[in-house]
Amino acid sequence: MWNLDRAWNRYVRYPSLARRMAHRFGFFHVVDHSYAHLVSALPAQRTGVYVHDLIPFESILNPTLLKPWWHSMVFGPVWDGLRRAALLFCNSSVLRNRLVGIGHWAAERIVFCPLGVCEEFRPGGQRETGAYLLHVGSCVARKRVDDLLRVFVEIRKHCPDLRLIQAGGTFTALQRSLISSMGISGAVEQRRNLTRNELARLYRGARVVLMPSDNEGFGLPVIEALACGAPVVASDLPTLREAGGGVARHVPVGDIHGFAQATLAAMEGHDPQAGLHHASRFTWANHAAIIHDAYSRLAAGE
Repeated sequence: MWNLDRAWNRYVRYPSLARRMAHRFGFFHVVDHSYAHLVSALPAQRTGVYVHDLIPFESILNPTLLKPWWHSMVFGPVWDGLRRAALLFCNSSVLRNRLVGIGHWAAERIVFCPLGVCEEFRPGGQRETGAYLLHVGSCVARKRVDDLLRVFVEIRKHCPDLRLIQAGGTFTALQRSLISSMGISGAVEQRRNLTRNELARLYRGARVVLMPSDNEGFGLPVIEALACGAPVVASDLPTLREAGGGVARHVPVGDIHGFAQATLAAMEGHDPQAGLHHASRFTWANHAAIIHDAYSRLAAGE
């Protein structure tokens, strides 16, 4: 019933509200691609969509991939709305290049618009105490939390007092079972519903922030961690390399030993200045200015 209510609100009530509002504003900005179906309810020639990643559309872009029976029903209208949008905004040059390569949109309609780092994420301020590694994000399959746990076990052979804090997700039953079978239940903690100040406190105190994902649209936790002066070890993905700016350490996806060794090296010594400099480029003021400029050009017919 919860999913039914969610679907009703997202795909019926929300578009209905959008249609009633369509005459009230000059332009519309859909801030997340998962709501791109709203473009079909709005004047598409005056609507833009921020695309964080193409993960929900992979099976549409690659028809050979298996997909559940409901996939086309749910994501078909979203993809159709995305194709209709006058502008697409994206958070990495890697994603922009891929969108251009798909060929559904003219290159000038696709705007590189990096995300920003909130002012709470800075090196000065309170920090969590104790020795711990930090992972920030959800616990969905592409985050490879099982790899995260195995890396943690490997590192604990050298640092038995080390803890692992997972922030923002909810462990699945299989992940909880893995934690129990590895004997690390007492060393693993999960925190949810954090304020930005609480998350910044975790970043500042972390020995290393880990990101072992196999697919990311951008990797905002990488930037946030660097902005707080924390070292980062992340998967060797083009988007995470872009987010890391040559400051984060990168390891091939699934390389447990490589992640452990890179993490131990980061714990041994880390100069935060390069990370702080890189992260300073990502501001919400710049993000807003790029969006404003794009819609101004659209209004001028450029």
